[in-house]
Amino acid sequence: MNNEERAAIMLLSLDEDVAAEVMRNMRPQEIRRVGKYMNRITMIPAEVVNAVAKEFVTLAKENGGTIAIQRGQHSRFGQGKCIFHPMIPSRD
Repeated sequence: MNNEERAAIMLLSLDEDVAAEVMRNMRPQEIRRVGKYMNRITMIPAEVVNAVAKEFVTLAKENGGTIAIQRGQHSRFGQGKCIFHPMIPSRD
């Protein structure tokens, strides 16, 4: 699974309003790339959603409970390709 597919799965698993807020922080070319995968997905098995969500939460915990990847920084999703800013509280 590539980075755009992971992002598409994550966005499709979010509430529509939350996904729209996340996408407002993305550049048009990022939206096109991720949107291409979002349009192709017709069904996502629960175990895939869980795996992608777990990876996302792990990444957030590694970054102190937040994900704030700025343009040009390297992330697991590729160089400057994932511009998410959600706050995920730590449960430690």
